[in-house]
Amino acid sequence: MSSSQKIIRFADALLLAGLLVMTLIPTAGMFVSSGPSDVLGEKREPRPWPQMNGNLKEIRNFPRAFEDAFDDRFAFRGAMIRAHHLFCYRVLGFSPQPAVIAGRHGWLFYNSAAKNDGDEASDFLGSRPLPDDDLKRIIAEMERRSAWCGERGITYLVLVAPNKSTVYPEFLPRGVHKLGPTPLEQLEKAVASHPEIHFVDVRPALLRAKRDGPVYYATDSH
Repeated sequence: MSSSQKIIRFADALLLAGLLVMTLIPTAGMFVSSGPSDVLGEKREPRPWPQMNGNLKEIRNFPRAFEDAFDDRFAFRGAMIRAHHLFCYRVLGFSPQPAVIAGRHGWLFYNSAAKNDGDEASDFLGSRPLPDDDLKRIIAEMERRSAWCGERGITYLVLVAPNKSTVYPEFLPRGVHKLGPTPLEQLEKAVASHPEIHFVDVRPALLRAKRDGPVYYATDSH
């Protein structure tokens, strides 16, 4: 056997041994682990092992239920998930979480559309303007509330807290640019012709305040 063949065989054996170790270590770790603690960080309980009581439905669902329970108890699960997320974020430059947008210089932004919680990204871009009918209904409701409060000696104030992207647009991903007015800018313009509505715009104050210190957290939405 030539030296080159020996090197190839040694490399094959080393690769096979590495794969075997990578396969056996997590399996062995399941027997020494104290429990599926990793899933607690996901704000849920670990999925239980399935029961076999002779019920036909339970028998049909057993393979999937077993796999779900096994996955939650897979050794080093949390470490591998963290390694995957860090690789995606630090090396590839994107967030593996759909609800998170990776911005510049370590800043993260909330992708509310992924959680069916509005659409903050479209609001900032101005790509989804409020229809005129919606604006009229909002103004009419503000007038109604303002009148109701005024009859009782109460000053009705309208204050909309701006999104983080409005105050820190410089940390959004490169290539993100506004396409039109935001819904807040539309509302501000519409309210200007209704002096009976007291509209409080805190954006200028927040833009000034950020020169002296953070007004939103880099890795949170507030």
